[in-house]
Amino acid sequence: MHSYKKNDLYIKKSQNEIILFIHGILASHVYFEPLIKLFIEKNYSIYAVNLKGHGENYKALKNIKYHDWLNQIQQIIEKLSNKYPKVYIISHSLGTLLTLNSKNINKVTKAVLLAPALKTKVSLKSIKLALKSHSQSVTDEYLVHHQKISGIEFPSFFHKIYAIRPLIELLKLIKLTKKQLNSYKVDTIIVMSKKDESVRFSSGQYVYSHIGSKQKELIVLNKSYHSLFDKDEEKDLYNRIIEFILSKNVE
Repeated sequence: MHSYKKNDLYIKKSQNEIILFIHGILASHVYFEPLIKLFIEKNYSIYAVNLKGHGENYKALKNIKYHDWLNQIQQIIEKLSNKYPKVYIISHSLGTLLTLNSKNINKVTKAVLLAPALKTKVSLKSIKLALKSHSQSVTDEYLVHHQKISGIEFPSFFHKIYAIRPLIELLKLIKLTKKQLNSYKVDTIIVMSKKDESVRFSSGQYVYSHIGSKQKELIVLNKSYHSLFDKDEEKDLYNRIIEFILSKNVE
């Protein structure tokens, strides 16, 4: 595991605005690298979290609880909101559930929820990921990308039994999230792809319909996967995210 995946990433640029990035299950903040670079160029401070159990030996996953992740994010939001007048969140998959469930989330100025994992599914592509993502000989772009952003290295397919615990905790968090949506008031854009292989498209629609935010928008992608964007859609999406963060309100 590369050392940069093991720790939180903190880059101080702005004195007033910071973006908190929260990655998905078994992933790392490397997933956000392109966006992080774009916001650094615009002089935003960056805090990209490494969720507990990630970036460590795979055996660390066996004792993980969703409360560990929630407490971690709530503490970070509290710390950042005490230091920066404006805190934004960009989160993906599991990270969106933590965003939606944080007790102090309404201290955040705006949030971007990428592929909110409220309704999961199993597809041939997600099965392929489970079966082959540990292999060092893969050439498929989809699998290579997942290896790049991975927050856990499994020596073999059989070692993936350790992933059962965090997946169980994810399901518990999904159940909790559905009860909390109305209390979430942050200005938000939700991004969901019709081609997502791990989360049902209706998940994004459900979040949009049930959150208590007055300013909200659902962005629909047609060609992107759960963690891998289509190149054309990625460029347009990143521009829209930047515009959203820079603007006063969601259009």
